[in-house]
Amino acid sequence: MKSLGGKIIVKIYKLTVVGVISFCLCLLLSACQPALPRAVDDHNTQSLPDFPDGGRVSMFLSLVEVDIPLVILQVASIEILSDEIWIPLLATPVYFDSKKLAKGQIFLASRSIAPGAYSRMRITVNSAVKKDPAGRSVKMEVSNPLKEIIFKEPLVVTKENTKTIFLEFDGITSIDGNRLTDLDFTAKMEQSVPVTANLAYVSCPAQDTIYIIRTDKNWVTGAIAVSGGPTSLVADSDAKKLYVLTSKPAFIITIDLTTRNVLDEIRVPFASEPFYMTMSEDFKSAYLIDNSGSIIRINIDSGNMESRARIGQRPTYLIPLNAYDQLAVSSTLDQNLYLINATSLAIENTIRLGGPPQGLLVFDNLLYIAESISNNVSVYDLSNHQVLQRISVSADPYRFASVGQSLYVTNQERGEVSMLHGGQLYISKIIPVGDSVHEMAVAEMQRLLYVSTGGALGGVTVIDLTSNTVISKIGLGARPQGVVVVQ
Repeated sequence: MKSLGGKIIVKIYKLTVVGVISFCLCLLLSACQPALPRAVDDHNTQSLPDFPDGGRVSMFLSLVEVDIPLVILQVASIEILSDEIWIPLLATPVYFDSKKLAKGQIFLASRSIAPGAYSRMRITVNSAVKKDPAGRSVKMEVSNPLKEIIFKEPLVVTKENTKTIFLEFDGITSIDGNRLTDLDFTAKMEQSVPVTANLAYVSCPAQDTIYIIRTDKNWVTGAIAVSGGPTSLVADSDAKKLYVLTSKPAFIITIDLTTRNVLDEIRVPFASEPFYMTMSEDFKSAYLIDNSGSIIRINIDSGNMESRARIGQRPTYLIPLNAYDQLAVSSTLDQNLYLINATSLAIENTIRLGGPPQGLLVFDNLLYIAESISNNVSVYDLSNHQVLQRISVSADPYRFASVGQSLYVTNQERGEVSMLHGGQLYISKIIPVGDSVHEMAVAEMQRLLYVSTGGALGGVTVIDLTSNTVISKIGLGARPQGVVVVQ
């Protein structure tokens, strides 16, 4: 008779042998078909160094026809030619698949390159994988891995402009069974932009660029070069003007939204890298916050600085209280909210809070205050000058947006957007975004919420306000700073 210990050893031995055989079979089976590459959403986590005093070129990709087989291509390189020199635009190979492309447009790359006239580009594909009707992965034969595109007109790159290349891939003409017979890519230098309406403008300071997004398709459709690191954006829809704050050097730049030409540039005197701007209701005054902790009021017509004041300890955000001729200023280090005179900038009231204040929103004569560390939204009655309640929200509330009776707040730490209704004391819905979330803007006609995001790629996430779900992610290759919608 075998002992109990002997039986256990024999059983363990059998299980080990079975496990080893199963593992080897898995390796053999996995080697029989190629693995699908990773998703395109996180493909471009590295970037090439920018050329000093160069001009920026950004690239986006879409499909000519969305109804094509599921294929995934590995693009090894994309290069652009000037004076017989090929300049790389990709830092690492990128993957894209037709299923993701069928949902819209994807970001490929952005780089500042040497000024000059560029005549052509070439695209090299390393490999291609196709999924058959049974869901199996089949390696495709790539007949011609190189595609060269000759531009109809030279792409002229200067320090003062931003160029956008829109690539289109025709899968119908490129795919024949399990063969990639041709790389049918075409390039357009600029997409048509609707005159001025139904557009979102997104500033990316690291790229010295403002991207233009069509709100009907959620596609990038153009870009505006703004040197000095564009941060805050304010739009005057009636006058068709966009006001842009830059930090280095400190300027307020006025852009004509019809022509996209610069109408005016106001140098902000004695400002230490201003990072936030808002404007009065009549667009006659601009209010800035700089790194020294100063609030600055600029007369837009004359370009003069009319008042300046140090408020609190590290102010980070402010909004006009038009009905009271005041500004509400969030001051983070001393955890105070200051109500100051909109003309003289003198402090008229101080509100002590339970955490560092960030974003502010006026709704139904109530001031909603995002308290970042305490994870609360405080509700302050502007008529009775008292805090009415505190609403617990997800981690690190940052900015607000409102549509009808619904209020939205970004939660930076969790990568979420919380929704609540005016007058309620609780969060009614949490919308996962997945990346660090920052500024917001609303396209009311399309009922869409645009949320700027950080993360590896950086861009804008689009939330449908009817279903309160994420419907699109627009990669831009850098973290946006300002977002504004013009309808």
